[in-house]
Amino acid sequence: MPRLAGQLLATENFAYTARALALPEYTSIGEFALAARRFCSKPWPQTLQDHSSEPQQQRYLWRYCFGSAFAWTLLHDVLHLGEGQVVQFANTLEFTRGVGVGLDWALGAAVLQLSRGANSEQGALMRRQQRAMSVVLVAALAGTAAVLGALGITGLRWWTARQAVLK
Repeated sequence: MPRLAGQLLATENFAYTARALALPEYTSIGEFALAARRFCSKPWPQTLQDHSSEPQQQRYLWRYCFGSAFAWTLLHDVLHLGEGQVVQFANTLEFTRGVGVGLDWALGAAVLQLSRGANSEQGALMRRQQRAMSVVLVAALAGTAAVLGALGITGLRWWTARQAVLK
């Protein structure tokens, strides 16, 4: 797998886990690991007490030790990010006018890339890739429609023949 480059964005459960670990939005992989160790080594009553001001959050606390181990494994062992690599953990992308866009994993990646690369060569490359993907998507949809149409016609002929035999 090639090395990842650029600003990395981790959304959804990655962001929820980082927030539960009391990490800032931009955090290195090493800081994430240390916070996970601190969080998971606490006795359960202390963890509940530490999060007593967040009653909605308490019902999810049991997930964060596993979630942090999963996130670490994916980021460090699978994607081979170094401990110094900084990752943005967020579920909202804030624009300069104070407007925020909620992010899920796919929308988040697309919005972030477009917002950061709109005036750069990377933005031009992204727009070319998007146009190419649009062509591929339209071709795939047209192919699917043709196959479904052919299946529909075949099914209608079969149904008509079946009805004729049954009469």
